[in-house]
Amino acid sequence: MSPEPLAAERRRVMEALADGSLTSSAVARRLGAAPAKRGQPLLFPALHSLEADGRLTADWQTGSDGLPRRTYRKRHLLPVRFR
Repeated sequence: MSPEPLAAERRRVMEALADGSLTSSAVARRLGAAPAKRGQPLLFPALHSLEADGRLTADWQTGSDGLPRRTYRKRHLLPVRFR
């Protein structure tokens, strides 16, 4: 897999999470039904790589049906100041 489609999906995920925290299924709905090229699912690799980079945080929350759901939200990183 080339890095360009994953980088584009990471940007789309960050835009989808601009308004707050969402589950992965809500992120997918917000991104729309546009499939990735050649059927490659990129949502979860994008979510997991953004979490590994520290750009997203993920928490488990119980849904209204009593099932656990992983909820993702953007981290607000402060700029680094060098003296």
